[in-house]
Amino acid sequence: MKKYLGLGLLLLGGAIMLTGLALAVSPLIELYRNNLEHPLDEPATPQAQTKPRMMRGVYVGAAGAPLMIAGSIMLKISMIHRLRGGPLRKDT
Repeated sequence: MKKYLGLGLLLLGGAIMLTGLALAVSPLIELYRNNLEHPLDEPATPQAQTKPRMMRGVYVGAAGAPLMIAGSIMLKISMIHRLRGGPLRKDT
């Protein structure tokens, strides 16, 4: 049971962190894309607004880190128990 819960937490935390990464990088990509397409025009979103938009993505990604860490620890513990030949439990 711990193995499946750990795997679920690991996958959920990883998905949240990848979403945060995408949210953090997208304003930067948008800024560079606009500067390459129209180098002399005023940017659609000023550079001063780019940092707060990127930080929102960082905060979302940081929320997934504890879940991913807890899931990886639970998986490692279950792997160590299996390698040591710990007591076999039946779920019946």
